[in-house]
Formats: sequence, structure tokens, C-alpha cells
Amino acid sequence: MWTNLSQRYHGFCGGLLCAIQLEDIQLRLPCNERLYEEGLASDAPLFDCFQPGMGIQSLDPHSSAPSPAAYTMVVASLWTDVTKLIFRRPRQTAGPGSYVKSHESLLDDIQRKLFDWRNALPSHLQYSRQKLVEANQHGYAGSLIAMHALYHISQLKAARNAHHELLSPRTMARQINVAHSHAIQLLEMVCDVRSTKSPGSGKDQDPINLLSPFFAYGITAAIDTLSAGGLREDFGRTIMLMNDGIATLHDLSQFCASAKIQARQTSKRMALIEVRAAESFESTAVIAAPRAINGRENQDCWRINEPMEKVFTLQQDVSYGTSPTIYFAALREGR
Repeated sequence: MWTNLSQRYHGFCGGLLCAIQLEDIQLRLPCNERLYEEGLASDAPLFDCFQPGMGIQSLDPHSSAPSPAAYTMVVASLWTDVTKLIFRRPRQTAGPGSYVKSHESLLDDIQRKLFDWRNALPSHLQYSRQKLVEANQHGYAGSLIAMHALYHISQLKAARNAHHELLSPRTMARQINVAHSHAIQLLEMVCDVRSTKSPGSGKDQDPINLLSPFFAYGITAAIDTLSAGGLREDFGRTIMLMNDGIATLHDLSQFCASAKIQARQTSKRMALIEVRAAESFESTAVIAAPRAINGRENQDCWRINEPMEKVFTLQQDVSYGTSPTIYFAALREGR
């Protein structure tokens, strides 16, 4: 059953969307490995979409700790709310205020649930590079990577895809920053994954082999988000993160056909970024004095006008559809 639920987000990449409704699920979340191996009755909390944290926050302190996979299933279930939000359309008969009010309410609800989920994580599942190393040593790195990747991808997509022409400038700036920030954090995690393989360790111990097609989708979405444009002072760091993301897509392409396409797509995007940055900074080495782009407020910036992902129009994309002035002002405000 929980394998089927995980298709809720994997199916988003392949077009086979999960038809199971969260309201129809009343099962215990995955129990810990000890209970499973000893064949004992599970005392993990019941999944309940009407309870805080989908039921995991109601954990009895005298019960055994649930499996890391339980926390992954909870954050995976929130992907349903994200897809409902980003595929919504304004009603033609309703005024713009109706969409804005509904959108902001749904977005706030999703972000609150995601923050609550993150804050409820036990210490060993709160993400850091050191926690990733420890998880790899104890055999639950796959769950740790999956849950935090889902968290960042959900935050990124919920913030990025909205009918921005109906939003206030302040809301637009906030969503640009949230999408940009979580794209950075996801790619930073990719760098950690690539650097945690111990020297001399075998293929089975390589964290890259724990990644999924959805993780490849997340890397591509993060690169697409960051390639909308950036500031000169962030350029070196951004390029390094993107290169690690592309290298990981090439690694994943060995056993994931979609990652092979994404690796080619993002490699082409990287070449375009270097050309656009060189044009903006008036140097093929991207180090010379920059020139203004659409006014002094856009100095020291590079910009690409078309996203790689074509599912949404520019009117539904705060990263690409907003004006350079609004976009770069938001990035500077978020520094």
C-alpha cells in the first residue's frame, strides 16, 4: 500500500497519476525495522489526513519509534496539495480578488503543513551533511534523502507556479524567493550526496544508487528555477551547484531513462547560461565589468526568458514570467 502511495509523486513525472485519495487511507504508518524483523505487531500511529502531521504527531511517547519511511510517506502525501494548488485556474466569472484570496489561503496551508512536518522530525532525521553520513552508515540514507528532497520540491513548486499577474508585488517577491531558496537547498543536498561516498566503498554503498526518478525531476526543476536569472555575486556558487546537479543526472541516467533526457536538457541549459552571463557581464570569462540590462536596477545580472519546463505558461511562473525589475529586486531582497 505504501509503495502505491509513493507513486503519488513518481507518477507526476511519468503521467500515471495515483488515484488513491488520502481520505480513504487508514493504515498504520511503516513501523521500525526491529518490529518488522521480529514479526511483532506494529504500534506505529495510523495515517490520518485529518490529523496534524497526518497522524504522526499523535505518536504515543510509550510506543516504538516509526520507521524513517513513515516520515517520507507523510511528506509524500502533501504532494497532493501541491498539485491541487499549482494546477488551479482562475474562474473566468470571478474577480481577481477571488483567486488571490483562495491561492494565498491554500499556499499558506501547504507551507504550514510542510513546516509542521519538518519541525516534528526526530533529531536523526533533521537534515545536515553529518546526519546524511550517519544515515548512510545505519542504512536509512534513502529515506532521509527522499523525505527532504520531497520537502524542497514541494516548497519550490508551490511557490513558483501561480498566476502572478493577479498577485501583489509583495506576494510575488516572496514566492520568487521561496522557489529560489529551495532550489538552492535541494542542489546543496545533491552536493552532499555526491561527497558522502567513502573512499573504497562498493557500489551498494554509493548514495547515488538510493536516488529515484523523482529526485532527478527535482534536480531538473531546481536547475530550471535557478536558470531564470541571477546576480553576479552569486554566479560562481550557482554554477557549481548546477554542475553537481547535472553530474548527478548523468549518474542516474545509467538506470533511469528519463534522467538521460534531463541530463542532456540541463547541459544545454548550462551552455546557454554561460552565453547569457557572458553577454550580460561583457566577458566570455564572466569576470569583466557588467553592463545594465533594462536599466541600472538590473546591473550585475543575467537573465533567461524561457523555462525548460513547458507545462505552465509564463503567466503561471513567477520565476520566468515576472519582469526583470521585479525578479532581481526579489533576489536582492532575499540575500
